[in-house]
Amino acid sequence: MAVTGNPPTPRSRMRPSQPNKTSPILTVVVTLCLGAAALGASPSVPRGKMVERQCKGTRYFLYVPQSLPNKQSVRAKLLVLVHGRSLNPREYAGRWVDAAEAKRVVFVAPLFDVETFPNYNRLNIMGVRADLRLLEILDDVAAVCPVDTKKFYMYGHSAGGQFAHRFALVHPERIARGVASAAGNYTFPDPNVRYHYGIGPCPGTEKIALDVGKFVGLSFAVVVGGKDNTPDPSAGGTDAQGLSRLERGRNFFLAMKTYAKAHELPCRLSFHVIPGVGHSSSGTTPFAKQYLLRYRSQGRR
Repeated sequence: MAVTGNPPTPRSRMRPSQPNKTSPILTVVVTLCLGAAALGASPSVPRGKMVERQCKGTRYFLYVPQSLPNKQSVRAKLLVLVHGRSLNPREYAGRWVDAAEAKRVVFVAPLFDVETFPNYNRLNIMGVRADLRLLEILDDVAAVCPVDTKKFYMYGHSAGGQFAHRFALVHPERIARGVASAAGNYTFPDPNVRYHYGIGPCPGTEKIALDVGKFVGLSFAVVVGGKDNTPDPSAGGTDAQGLSRLERGRNFFLAMKTYAKAHELPCRLSFHVIPGVGHSSSGTTPFAKQYLLRYRSQGRR
């Protein structure tokens, strides 16, 4: 049997131990590095400031609250904010600063550009997958600040609401709580309807696994403004789900509730109508703050 490593030095040839001559400067540097690692923070991410970063060419905005303690026994909670077709993640993120500071939550808002992610709302399964890029972004975030990326909170509005519930269908184990706000259409639990309107197979779905059983057990809210009821029928399967976002949200919730009952599964999904609100992210954000973070806004922003 081969033995690796150097043979022991005979006692008669061992040199007397030498005093430790470590440089005082080196000692200070090592101490500072260990201290920074213990804090889990990076000097490249200032607190209380919206920071723009990139991960594999995808831009995202990161906010680490000033209220986050320097020394933590557990990692901070993480919130993901997903924009709609207006592609304005910074604007979305700005509405959450008060909640982030009050609840000591780090948030990240990716920008899914139309060139790379033309169908990010459907997870972009035929190209660079938007759901996997988000997970890569979260790995990048975890490398520079002390956050828990294993389970996180998610809010998405309009096309972002489409992304949010489809992400949760594919990655239910990563969602602590979620909100899909005013999505234009949904993935119903119908195997006879092709993805993205149903869970039936289509080109690209061999790359994903939709877990309806675990999805219905999530704390996940479908939210629509009470005035978001303008009929907007379109080609494809959207009109079959309802003639307005309000109808589609309600029908999606009922379909998932029926699925859970038929399969004898607990259903923790919920449906909420926000009175007096149209198709507005600023209008649904106060509810989302309370649902996700137990934070009540002082006023609409």
